[in-house]
Amino acid sequence: MRSPGILHAILLLLAIWVCAQLIVVQKDTAIMMKELGSAQKERDAALEQRDSVLKERDTALKERDTALKERDSAQKDRGMHPVLSLLRRVCKGMNTFLLMEELVSTSPKGSIIIDVGLAHGKECFQVARAGRICRGFEADPHYASLLQQRVEDENIINAFVTKAAVGPKAGQVTFVHDGHNQFGVGGRLGSEAKRNDNEVVSVDMVTLDSQFPSSKKEQIFLLKTDTQGFELGVLQGAMNLIEERRVRFILLEMSIFLMPEKIAEAKQVMQILDAGGFFCVEMPWHTPDDQTCGSFVTSNKPFEWLDMLYSAHKKASGCFTDLLCELSN
Repeated sequence: MRSPGILHAILLLLAIWVCAQLIVVQKDTAIMMKELGSAQKERDAALEQRDSVLKERDTALKERDTALKERDSAQKDRGMHPVLSLLRRVCKGMNTFLLMEELVSTSPKGSIIIDVGLAHGKECFQVARAGRICRGFEADPHYASLLQQRVEDENIINAFVTKAAVGPKAGQVTFVHDGHNQFGVGGRLGSEAKRNDNEVVSVDMVTLDSQFPSSKKEQIFLLKTDTQGFELGVLQGAMNLIEERRVRFILLEMSIFLMPEKIAEAKQVMQILDAGGFFCVEMPWHTPDDQTCGSFVTSNKPFEWLDMLYSAHKKASGCFTDLLCELSN
């Protein structure tokens, strides 16, 4: 039988060993907690770094998007005439006559301007006196003769007046003098024109392609057409000029209510301009007596604003606008 002293010694040694083990466990636990804390800090640092990288990426993406927008805008504006570029940016219109004067003033001397539907001939003669060449066409035989006489009397050497209508093909067409123009000048072409007691005559019709053949390679600075709803026919007869990219600017009246096929014909006009590579801006909407008849808008969807213009016309009879179009590069 063991003595109590030996038993106490064994128990003491056991207690010392347990205490030693507890100390080791505590140290290991402390080391583990320290390592866990260090790992947590490293993870937090990694997360912060990741967030920083994501923010930098988002910033880079925004900068890229901004750069792409600026590039696209620059591509649209590159080579665009200052007048049209300004209109595109500020989305404002101006008086058509003033716009034409401003536009032509930037063209080189000797530039060719086509004026279809001369009426009183004011713009054509102004262009000619400024050193440009105006090739004018007037379907009204009476006024065409007066304009030709005026060119001779005033010795306007750069103005040339052709007594003929302009349309999709050469031949004869009915002209009804009804003074529809706001200046009491001109009339309508074709059988759809109202005759009543107005003068009805048969006039020659020419195409712009025949007047400016491909063989001459003439470059046209501006084609202006104001033909009381016959703009589609004018463009159809100028398809070679348009497809050969020989016209820089087109200024035309968009009078949907005067077009034989109304909105459907207006959309054909826009299709020709779009296919020809023209970028267009519409002027303020107004009635023949210069009363505002709708809100001036811009849209990349030509048919959308045409529908809006047509709706404005139905609310205010006679609502129309003018389009200024530039050939894009």
